[in-house]
Amino acid sequence: MESDITVNTNVQNPDLSFDGPGNVLPNMGAWLVNVPGTYQLTVTDVNMCSATKSFDVEADQNTPQIITPDISSNCDALPMSISPQIISGNIDSFYWEGPNGFSSPTEEILLETPGIYTITVFDVNACTAESSLVFDVINFSNSSIGGNAKLSSILEITGTISTPDAVANPL
Repeated sequence: MESDITVNTNVQNPDLSFDGPGNVLPNMGAWLVNVPGTYQLTVTDVNMCSATKSFDVEADQNTPQIITPDISSNCDALPMSISPQIISGNIDSFYWEGPNGFSSPTEEILLETPGIYTITVFDVNACTAESSLVFDVINFSNSSIGGNAKLSSILEITGTISTPDAVANPL
C-alpha cells in the first residue's frame, strides 16, 4: 500500500517534517506513505515559525478480485483471446506474463502458446490482485472415416443360468 500526500503551503522554501507510524518519502513533488495511521506534518518557515497539522491515512480494504479459468483449445481455434473476469475493484491497469517471456499490459490477450499465464491487476488505489490460468492445446490428428464401414457386434452367452425354481439353457 502506498498513498500520495500533496502539501500546499504559502510558505516560501518551507522545511517539511512528518511524524507517524510509517515511512514518509519524497516522490516528485508529493510524499509517499506506506502504512495507514495518523501522521503529523510540521511546516517551518525561514523565521523558524512553524505550524503542525494532523491527518489520517486509511488503508484501502477493497482489493480487486478477478477470475481466470483454465482453458483448453484445439489447434484450429488458435489464437484465442482471453481477458480476466473482474469481480470487484476499479481496475486501473493490467499486466500479463506467460511462457517464453510473454508479457502484455493489456486487459485482453491472444493465447497461442500452451503454458501458465499470470495476470496482475492494479486498482486506482494501487492495490493489486493476481490470478493464473493454465492454457492447454489439444492436438487432433487429421483422420477421416469413409466408405461403407459397418459396425457390428456379436454377443454370445455360454453356460447355464440358474434361478431357484427353474433351470434354463441359453439358445
